[in-house]
Amino acid sequence: PAYPQAGRTTENGIHYLQGIPVDKTAFAADPFTPVRTARIADLFTDKGLCLKQMNPGQLTDENCAHGGRPAIISFDAVTDADMRIIAQYLKINKAGKIAGCAGMAYYLPYIWDLPVCSGQMNVPAANLVIISGSVNPLTMAQIDYARQREFPVKTLSAEQKLDPNYFASVASSQFLEELAAIFESKGK
Repeated sequence: PAYPQAGRTTENGIHYLQGIPVDKTAFAADPFTPVRTARIADLFTDKGLCLKQMNPGQLTDENCAHGGRPAIISFDAVTDADMRIIAQYLKINKAGKIAGCAGMAYYLPYIWDLPVCSGQMNVPAANLVIISGSVNPLTMAQIDYARQREFPVKTLSAEQKLDPNYFASVASSQFLEELAAIFESKGK
């Protein structure tokens, strides 16, 4: 889960956001997917899988061996250099299944010998749709940023998001009609 450029690091199996254990941040209060622990191993308790927590300095075939059992290797990463070392290990060992965040996604072309897009991709705002169900303060700040730049923004209140009956309501139908009108006005 590490993404050092975004302030997300993993050290000794503990995941941090800006130096704070992730279960002590706003992610702990998310009503849909609250983070209950910062310790990666806790996520795999009673799953019947072998979890190995490794730091980039330990990456050897011998250290990562798991005796033929299904295994998950969780890597510590504090710097971009750590991410490069992990990517190199995954490439050399022909890792087939990789799960992670954008921090590792950056290295996928290298790991899997894919072409790399050169330059920045510009997507016209008229063709951009972002749908988010998060009530995390960071996400809300990003939505506010889009609103300030005059992107069409429709939001549900936290109460609407948490109400299991909302989507069967008249208010929900009206909300969906408003979304449809935005798409129509953009010619989509």
